[in-house]
Amino acid sequence: MQIYVSQNNATLGPYDGAQVHDLLQRGDLHPDDLACCEGDKRWVRLSELLARRHITKPEGIGAKAKVTQQGVQREGQPSRAKSLSIQFGVVFLATVLAGAALMLFWQYFSGRTPQVAIPKLEAPKLETHKLEGEVFIVTKGGQSIKLGLVEVALLPLEPLLPYLAEKKAAEESIAAQLDSEIEAAKADEKSKDARLQAARSYDVLSKAGSEAYTKAYNEYYRANYFCEDLLGKRRAFPSGSYYFRNLPQSIVSTQTDSDGKFTIEVPAQGEFALAARSQRSVGSSVENYFWLVKVSPDQHAKKLMLSNGNLSFSGSPDSLIVTKR
Repeated sequence: MQIYVSQNNATLGPYDGAQVHDLLQRGDLHPDDLACCEGDKRWVRLSELLARRHITKPEGIGAKAKVTQQGVQREGQPSRAKSLSIQFGVVFLATVLAGAALMLFWQYFSGRTPQVAIPKLEAPKLETHKLEGEVFIVTKGGQSIKLGLVEVALLPLEPLLPYLAEKKAAEESIAAQLDSEIEAAKADEKSKDARLQAARSYDVLSKAGSEAYTKAYNEYYRANYFCEDLLGKRRAFPSGSYYFRNLPQSIVSTQTDSDGKFTIEVPAQGEFALAARSQRSVGSSVENYFWLVKVSPDQHAKKLMLSNGNLSFSGSPDSLIVTKR
């Protein structure tokens, strides 16, 4: 009987019963290891397999002294009958091994490789349910725009919530830095504006006066552009892209169809959130949309709508993030 043992996603063996008991005694195998006999379709604990197959530890050669018809047999001195039995066993084992070696030799040179059926370890299937939803935007004119080919990802809350807390803490630091830069830029713009006003009194008809005015004008408008750029960044911070830049790994994702509809498998156990992002051209500008919404335990019983109402910048309590755009 050939026995296979699984350890650390690796299949060991085959072993006979004596080898298994020897490896158990040495600590190389453990009673809780998964095991199966050749031809079995199911893996069970090694201790259960040994008990079910009645595979017991073979008796050692050095048995205690026992009384026979011829007298007292000393420890380690087998009887004549036992000696003949051992000799027969040795001859039989040698014959079997020689036959097996010849068979392998013939199969090797005939181009055939012996096939041994080893049952595969199958991961347990998790219970899931299907969650259906739609992704769309309603314009100011009341038109519903269905968003197709939008990636919708399912994220576990366990790594997501600490990530969001870390980003929120960093958000305050970045905002403070932007405010400091804006104050410095405003002061510089005011200083450059004062120089420009002074340059307006120069004699622009002279070369020196013209050059001084042009220099003051360029410096002011560079300072003004830099200040306005910082103010724009501050008005838009934090954005959805700030939170979506390094989101934790999703466990499954899907895409919406041309009607903005999607279906995704959600494990029955655990807490999760759906993440999606999209954009749409409106005239000469581009609108960006971000959704990060917690999935309620009974969400599979109803459709989940990702729309204006739960956008990241909508102020909805359903959104896990609050952004300005």
